[in-house]
Amino acid sequence: MIFEQAYSLASNGGDAFGREVIRTLLTEVENHRSDLLVILAGYEQPMEELMDADPGLRSRFNTRLHLKDYSCNEISQIAERTAKKKTFTFDKGLLTGLCKQMKKIYTPLQISQENGRMAVNLVERAIEKLATRLINSGMNIEEIRAAQSILTLKDFKPNRTETKQLAKENARRNQNKNYK
Repeated sequence: MIFEQAYSLASNGGDAFGREVIRTLLTEVENHRSDLLVILAGYEQPMEELMDADPGLRSRFNTRLHLKDYSCNEISQIAERTAKKKTFTFDKGLLTGLCKQMKKIYTPLQISQENGRMAVNLVERAIEKLATRLINSGMNIEEIRAAQSILTLKDFKPNRTETKQLAKENARRNQNKNYK
């Protein structure tokens, strides 16, 4: 059993439901020690706060595994694999260009919080932008067919609305100490 963002059970002191889930979880872990695997996943600091929420948590979940965040290069590679799964290809130089662009647009905090999910989200938005770019390009149908599966750096560049949203998210994250 995997609990992603497990720290939410105790965030802001935890509510009655969260405390009940923790008590039930501890009971089940104790009663089924040999045939139950439970993984609590989440950001390091909020997970420490979760472990402090009940004295039984630390003793029953005493193994910690901290996974390193992906680098921009690794996120770019994940994005390329994601695009390939969707039958799109990266234009020449896009792998390197995407990493450079991410470093310009996103803060290290945003990159570490999004991590692998960032690659998937970037590709999905890029595919939408590719379609719009081709429709508005003035290309003839043969040119569009030739370019319809090739993602370029332009497709990954945030538009004005996305840029404003990124700025808002960055400000919010800087104020919220529950994030990494």
